[in-house]
Parts: sequence; structure tokens; C-alpha cells
Amino acid sequence: AVGSLSYVGIIAMMVLNLIDVFLTKFFGINVQGAYELTERLLMCTVFASLAYAEMCDAHIHTTLFIARLPRVVKFLAFGLMSVLSTLASAWWTYAIWIQIFESIRTNTITAVLKIPLYPFYAFAFVCMIFMTIALAWHMIRVFLAIGNDECAEEVTKSWA
Repeated sequence: AVGSLSYVGIIAMMVLNLIDVFLTKFFGINVQGAYELTERLLMCTVFASLAYAEMCDAHIHTTLFIARLPRVVKFLAFGLMSVLSTLASAWWTYAIWIQIFESIRTNTITAVLKIPLYPFYAFAFVCMIFMTIALAWHMIRVFLAIGNDECAEEVTKSWA
């Protein structure tokens, strides 16, 4: 679902900017608030893409050194990095949660179109929940890989 939302965001940005450039070039008028809309769509696209990439194990892992370590050390070290990633993502998710209510409290809106910002923060929050869950699941798989050959193969399949 978040992958589809990311694609929709990219297409919407392309169409919006194409229309804006076309109207400006040929008719001398521009789409009011196009920059603001592009900013908001980009925000949604980036957060949805982060979540989608983590759910598909598409993020890059630098494992040149760690792949050569003994099995237990390798997965403990990789697991520690997974714990740190999961905690950072959870902290980021919490920060966005706080931002939602701060945006509502201060009635933060865009300058031109007067669009409230809290729905976009709420969207980012939901995407970050998905990403944090995916990171936590990945972390669990890494620690299971210490004693399970099937998990070890699944974790290391994308390692170079």
C-alpha cells in the first residue's frame, strides 16, 4: 500500500509540474501553490518510499567487513545495528507524533493555499509506523539467524 502511495505521489508531482511549466511557458500563468503542493507530495512520497523499501528489504547494507566474521559475531554485530536502526526509527516516529499535535495546536498552514500541515504529518507518522515495524521484524530475523540456517540464508541473501 505504501509503495502504491509513493508511486501516486511521484506521478502527481510530475503532472503538477508539467502543467505548471506548460501554462507558464505558453500562457504566462502559473498554478497557484504548485511549489507548496510539490513540497507536500514530496514529503508523502519520501516517507512512503522509506517504509516500502524497508518492507521489501531494499535498503543497502554495507557488509563488506561483517560478512567475513564468524557466524555468531556476524549476526550479533548486524543485530546490534538493527537494534539501533529500530530505536532511531521509533524515536523519529515519536517525534512526528509530537509534531502532529504541535501543528494542530499552532494551526500551522501553508503560506499560499492555507493547507493545514497536520494531515501530512499524520501520513508521515503512519508510514514511519510501518517502517519501524519492518525494522523490528528485520532485527528479530537477524537474531534468529544466529542459530537458524534458514534465517541466516534469508538475512544474508542481499549481502555482497
